[in-house]
Amino acid sequence: MSLVFGLFVGFLFFSSFQMQNDAEDEWTFLSEQSGIKAYVMLNTCENASLYVFKFENNTEQSVSFTYTMTAVDNPTFPPVTKKLTLQANESKVGSCADIWELALPNNANAKGLLNEQVSIELTTNR
Repeated sequence: MSLVFGLFVGFLFFSSFQMQNDAEDEWTFLSEQSGIKAYVMLNTCENASLYVFKFENNTEQSVSFTYTMTAVDNPTFPPVTKKLTLQANESKVGSCADIWELALPNNANAKGLLNEQVSIELTTNR
């Protein structure tokens, strides 16, 4: 009985670890500028599909930058430009609540790879 329980717990641990790795693999790299990396992934929020963005500062200092998000496949929405400051080795991940800040609506009929459906322009303020 304890062997079965041990195998079950091991399976749950491995499954949880694998799901976490799969979730991390869903990010698609878009761009890098002066140590700031930008990624995107699709997320569903209350039956609406969004492009959610993530920024990583891979430097040892604080970096301020401007970013412009464009949903190439959805000309209804103009590009959105925002400013952000990330501390050394900090990241900022968008969510459903960040529409027009770190997320954009997705066109349900979008075709192609994620990095073809959206674009991001980074400008560091150094």
